[in-house]
Amino acid sequence: MKRSKQKLELLQHSRHDWLNKLQIIKGNLELSNVDRARKIIDDIIIEARQEAHLTSFGVPGFAEWLLTYNWYRTGPLKIGYEFMDQMNIPEHFDSVLLSWAESCAASLEQAAPDSVDHELYFIFQKRRGWLFLNYSRI
Repeated sequence: MKRSKQKLELLQHSRHDWLNKLQIIKGNLELSNVDRARKIIDDIIIEARQEAHLTSFGVPGFAEWLLTYNWYRTGPLKIGYEFMDQMNIPEHFDSVLLSWAESCAASLEQAAPDSVDHELYFIFQKRRGWLFLNYSRI
């Protein structure tokens, strides 16, 4: 029962995000801002491709955490990610990667002042097996 509620909650968040995006596109079209509507659609396509990279990354727990982090947190820290290359890592690294990411985020949440928005940005690249992180004030 609890798992079903969690799935429904995830679907609610996803549907809410999609409806917001569609309303922004519709509003721009109604205002004859066709170029802006096209740009928003292009951004949605890029975001969907990035989500596809993440969900096929091989670490489902980490992927779920990354996709849903900003939905459940109201503090000043936001998390983003970008795949520069198609990648896949063995699933047995999932718990290690998830624990490490949660620890990084928790440390930054405690250290970041509430008055300024902050972003932790994960960049995934194949070069030399590195995972790049970028932390900045927004």
